[in-house]
Amino acid sequence: MKHTVLVTGKNTALGNKLIEGFLSEGFQVIATVKSEKDIVTSGEVVDKNIVMLPWNRRSPLSARNVVLGGLNAFGAIDEALILYTPAGDSRQLHELPAPVIEEMIDSQIKSQFFMLKEILLHFQRERKGIMSLIMHTEGTDTLA
Repeated sequence: MKHTVLVTGKNTALGNKLIEGFLSEGFQVIATVKSEKDIVTSGEVVDKNIVMLPWNRRSPLSARNVVLGGLNAFGAIDEALILYTPAGDSRQLHELPAPVIEEMIDSQIKSQFFMLKEILLHFQRERKGIMSLIMHTEGTDTLA
């Protein structure tokens, strides 16, 4: 059975490089994308070793669907790489209006916890799994 890796953040340069590397090594990859318009066919295996699944970061159900979709496609998830790219308003905290703070918490903090929870539940049921949490920022020198 091939090694299967879930990678969040296909929309980032680092995410794409990681996915390319895993595919070149013959791994099966479950990649999250922001929405269905970012993929050719939602939830279907486009290349035999990759499945791209939309992830609505505000929804705990969407995180569960990513894990279940990956399991349906490949039968296992052996490893997960959770990419976190801080983004948002560059104003100082005391200058941010409440709706901006709510958006940042929903899209950047809650989303990561939702995905972590679902992956950890899967690894706990399987009694195995590798989890990597990666925080990175993208800039002009990233992956140069």
